[in-house]
Amino acid sequence: MVIGHRLHNASDAGRIRRTGPIQCAEQQTRLVVMLLQTCLIAVLTIGALWKGVDLLRGRDDRVLRHLVAAFLILAVGNTVSLPSSIRTIDSLTQLGVGRILMNLTIMIGLFALMQVFVLASRGNPGRSSRRLQLRLLTLACVGLVVCMIATPPSHRAHTLSTPHIAEPSILGFYLIGNAYFAYAYVYCAIMAWRYAASAPRYQILGLGLVSVGLFGLALTSFNRGAWLIVRVIHSDLHSRFNAMNFAIANFCTALIVAGLCYPATMQAISALWSWFLHWRQHRALATLWMLMSTAFPELTLERHTTGSPLDRLLWPSIHAQFYRRLIECRDGLVRVSPYIEVEPGLDLTKLSDDDLAAHIREALGRKPQVEDPDVTFSAKRLAIPDGDDLNAEARALIALSRALKEPRS
Repeated sequence: MVIGHRLHNASDAGRIRRTGPIQCAEQQTRLVVMLLQTCLIAVLTIGALWKGVDLLRGRDDRVLRHLVAAFLILAVGNTVSLPSSIRTIDSLTQLGVGRILMNLTIMIGLFALMQVFVLASRGNPGRSSRRLQLRLLTLACVGLVVCMIATPPSHRAHTLSTPHIAEPSILGFYLIGNAYFAYAYVYCAIMAWRYAASAPRYQILGLGLVSVGLFGLALTSFNRGAWLIVRVIHSDLHSRFNAMNFAIANFCTALIVAGLCYPATMQAISALWSWFLHWRQHRALATLWMLMSTAFPELTLERHTTGSPLDRLLWPSIHAQFYRRLIECRDGLVRVSPYIEVEPGLDLTKLSDDDLAAHIREALGRKPQVEDPDVTFSAKRLAIPDGDDLNAEARALIALSRALKEPRS
């Protein structure tokens, strides 16, 4: 989400002076910038792939389509914004093309992100708002292209520290770009802050960090425009102000990277924990399931996988295996319960797991090899869970399965 055009501020500042400790500090700054930029590209790419998987399941989700497009386009834009990428593009085409592609790509990515908030808004502003945003994007993109075309070919590789900044085409290029970036940042920051107020707990911190980071980048875009105007009026680089503004931009970038990573990390941890829990519960039910499936093989659900090949690939099978085993164990207990013989008035739900396991073993031994289909039985309540949720059901059956695993002497 963060603009690559700010990356060149470090190299611009680095061209002012390159002596002694200053040069070393500039090199360290460039390394930090490259690291932040690489992290951002990686986060955006992973986000595009992650949400792209969800999009394959729900292709009609317009919000998700725009979110995937925003992540993907911004990842491409920030990749193009790397100095090496701009030099390569310029060498293959002509000077200025790399800088144009960088800005246009990131502008379009921010526009797609803005549409995510517009479409997801409860009070959807409708087509008028989207048309206004599209017009602003079009004007900004056309303005940048016109300014670059109007710039003499020898000056098209300009940077913020270029001595030709007073030329209308060069100054207009940066003022138009920074104005649109400031608008897009503020819009996305406000919407992200609004969504943070009603978001799930694991998203509140992430959206808050992203919002603060976007507000900060909007401020740096405004500062950069003001700094350029001061340069034109006073013919002074004011390099300290630009360096401070650049440091703020780096800090805001770090906030956005952290904000994007936090909810995704929490989701990944939750998914891994859910997978591990169901895997462990699936194994813990093995003894009970083996006894029930052997005694009543007709209750064992078919093992073929339903759904499309994509669904089978994307959905971790351990969850389906756990649910299926849980159902088969409960169905088996219902079928074996009529064969349990107890004294009148004895409540099987009050028995300990070991005592109930002993009665089940006896019932399995009492069950005939072939049941008479004309004989009806009255099922008894067994292994009643202590709650209404699925985990309570699993706990009750797992406790019984463990008791069955160790037969009484």
